[in-house]
Amino acid sequence: MSDDLWSEYQNMNPEDRPTIDDCDSPRPVRLAPEQEIELFLESLRNIPDGEKGPFFKDRVLPVFLKLNDFDRARTEKRLSKLMGVGVKELRAQVKAVEKPAEGEKTVQSVPVRRTSLLPKCPIDLHIPEGWALYEHGLYAIDAHGNATQILPVPIVLTKRLKPASPSEVAKIELAWLMDGRWRHITRPMTVVFQAKNIVSLADCELPVTSENAKRLVRFLHQLMADNLSDLPVVTSVSRYGWTGDDFVEFLPGESQEDVFIDLDEHEKLTERGSLEQWVKAFLPMFNCTDIAWFVGMVGFSGPLLSVLSTRSFAVHIWAGSGSGKTAAGYVMSSVWGNPDKTKLNFSMGKTGTALEARAALYQHVPILMNERETADSSGNWRGSEDSFQGLVYRFAEEQGRGRGRVDGSSRENRSWKTVLVTTGEGPLSSDRTKGGAVNRVLEINAQPLPDDSLAKSVYALAPRFHGTAGPAFVRRLVELIAENGITGVQDAYKKIYNHVASAKGAKSHTKASVEMVAVVCFAGALAGMWIFGMGEEAAFNRAIDAAESIFQAIPTKADRDEVTRCADYLWGCVSQYANRFAVVTKQGDLYGGPEASVPHVGDRAGFIEDGAVFLIPKVFNEWLKDGGYHQGTVREMACRGLIASVQEKEGDGMRTRYQVLKSPPWPTARRSESRFVCLLPAKSGDEGESPSKSGDLGQSVSENPSDNDEVPVF
Repeated sequence: MSDDLWSEYQNMNPEDRPTIDDCDSPRPVRLAPEQEIELFLESLRNIPDGEKGPFFKDRVLPVFLKLNDFDRARTEKRLSKLMGVGVKELRAQVKAVEKPAEGEKTVQSVPVRRTSLLPKCPIDLHIPEGWALYEHGLYAIDAHGNATQILPVPIVLTKRLKPASPSEVAKIELAWLMDGRWRHITRPMTVVFQAKNIVSLADCELPVTSENAKRLVRFLHQLMADNLSDLPVVTSVSRYGWTGDDFVEFLPGESQEDVFIDLDEHEKLTERGSLEQWVKAFLPMFNCTDIAWFVGMVGFSGPLLSVLSTRSFAVHIWAGSGSGKTAAGYVMSSVWGNPDKTKLNFSMGKTGTALEARAALYQHVPILMNERETADSSGNWRGSEDSFQGLVYRFAEEQGRGRGRVDGSSRENRSWKTVLVTTGEGPLSSDRTKGGAVNRVLEINAQPLPDDSLAKSVYALAPRFHGTAGPAFVRRLVELIAENGITGVQDAYKKIYNHVASAKGAKSHTKASVEMVAVVCFAGALAGMWIFGMGEEAAFNRAIDAAESIFQAIPTKADRDEVTRCADYLWGCVSQYANRFAVVTKQGDLYGGPEASVPHVGDRAGFIEDGAVFLIPKVFNEWLKDGGYHQGTVREMACRGLIASVQEKEGDGMRTRYQVLKSPPWPTARRSESRFVCLLPAKSGDEGESPSKSGDLGQSVSENPSDNDEVPVF
């Protein structure tokens, strides 16, 4: 009834108003509950008292139950007066209908219907008693066969999702017919079967409101209960990568037919084009430079980390603008999906939580974190807590931060094992970066794509051809593991590692860097045979050539050594604040004679004698803190002879101290000698490397290749 007709009805004389019996249909249609109840109240005025009870129970009460609290309170006093009962008695009758006694049936049986009668319904289910599904909606059937619309669209359950991991929740898939097509959505059961939560599906265009949510949940529960054995049950995963520890299933690539990927559309990895088209499109990029080949092969290295029992690491490509850094990253991402439309590619301006979510989503698939310059202006990655070191350490730990639930329990930590690729116009590390963070990153300072036209073609081709090379690589890898076992694959990697470790330039780099290069080269050798159709020897030689080029483009062992960098930093501070030091000659006199001035007390940093620098401990500790170093670095410097140390008796034993007693060239009030930190000049050949703590597979093998120089692939 339109608003104009309703106004006309209200302006009519009471005796001329039509009643419910004047309607052509036994059930009024398209009336709001508050309008429909007014018609029934008018009918009650003309019904004899003896007939009011059945009329109230059969006709009035079902409509009264649909009223909201405000309309109920406004109507119940008038209704109780017409019925000749008190308000409390009326409420008791309503309550008895809303909450029937145990075992009491409130609806009559309706003819059995099947959902397959709906147009193009994706599943054939039994419709529970008391409900009806039509193309124009879901209806509840009362005891007299009257239908009340609950939803203006038909809705069904299509499958139950059993999570592959115990940390994930069980879900169920809904489908409803709207705009001529069935829409599917997957949600946790706690959302679908709770009225307060199912209202959130209104954001997905399901016409559910707080008014009809309870009855919709009741229908869905009965639908599942009556069809529990008929609903398909599928295993679901909400992440990509290896689905077990036996390395027989990997998503995407292997056993996808038996597993439902429970992800939003923008998170799914898609395929477009054929593998042959992908190879033809991107082969020129792989062949243009060794750097481009290496970055592209990083895309195949993610699934190998778990197989080789090696740790996650990062690859940072930095060069000037227009050098093809991002384009090379796009080639890497196209191995698994569309770099433009998936979360494989995201900005470094994101937070640490976003990185955790991406790494856990693509658990064993490499991800691209683009443009270092999108970090904040201080040079840190989203502030002091999430600096570069925090980024690298958090990623290399391979698990997220512990988080709790509202009920006090702990959420399961996110985990991953993959490779992170970042790009930028400058390096990630600095002189203040700790050695642990530096040893987890390959910082490649080179131009991947020298030709700007190649970079432009990458952006045009990646959306057209993507997502085929990675699954094809994994299928061959699973076959290789089945034939040779995990040990066989690891033995082949050891041979590759030995050849990479003896390649030109490898000796001047840390074992951690050599291992990261070897993992990518091993992936590249396999991909060269399986994806690009190269022979074993050609694929192997291509990998070694790329390794030699990478060693020329990454920081050396001395550049990465924290002790060497700390010593250089301290000597730089001495040069910067030279006016704060007094200089003592070999004869013990002040340089410049007796009249030479000594720095003022507040400005003194120490003195220099015979090439050694004697630093006031307070000044030394301040410099050490400002540089981001710690006392552990001081001990390492003392072991290498860069800082003087002495053994002093303490109790029954001896104690190593890193401060020496020395008479300063200025008068002291307490005694002739004071404690100083003695910074010694570096000797030739002092540069070294701290012992590696990685404990990974590559550390246990020889750095020299075996006498048998045959190609170390299968």
